[in-house]
Amino acid sequence: MYRYLDLELAKHPLIDKYDLSSVEIIITGAAPAGSDLIEEVKRRLPNLKFIVQGYGMTEVGLASHMPILSKEHEAS
Repeated sequence: MYRYLDLELAKHPLIDKYDLSSVEIIITGAAPAGSDLIEEVKRRLPNLKFIVQGYGMTEVGLASHMPILSKEHEAS
C-alpha cells in the first residue's frame, strides 16, 4: 500500500460502507506515514494488529527492511 491509500483509509467516507473487519495487517511504503495518519487508520480499523512501514530500493526488489511482527509490536 502506498501513501495515497493510507490517506484514503484514514479519511475517505466511502470506507465506512465496507466491512474491513478482517484487515489485520497493512504493509505500507513509498513514503513514511506519520503517527497522526497511523492513529487515524487504527481508529477506523479496530481489528488492525500491525501497520508495517517497509523500506526498499529499486535495486533490491521489494522491501529490504521490514520490522519483526510480534505481540509486543501490535497496534494499540
